[in-house]
Amino acid sequence: MFPEFRGASYAKRYEILLRRLVLERLFDRAVLLMATEAQGPTGAHTEPSPDDLGMKPFLAALVAHAVGHQAATK
Repeated sequence: MFPEFRGASYAKRYEILLRRLVLERLFDRAVLLMATEAQGPTGAHTEPSPDDLGMKPFLAALVAHAVGHQAATK
């Protein structure tokens, strides 16, 4: 177990893991969305780290990648 995980909530563990995967370039980008059992079916969610693990930066990077790929294949 990583020392940073000791005493951390599951949410914090996921945040640490996703940041580490991006920093080590194992993932290009990651997103962390959380919902309760009651909120999930309605689509309500929270973003604990919107600046680097939010949906907007994730989708912006995905669109940029897709546009770059499309331009490279022409």
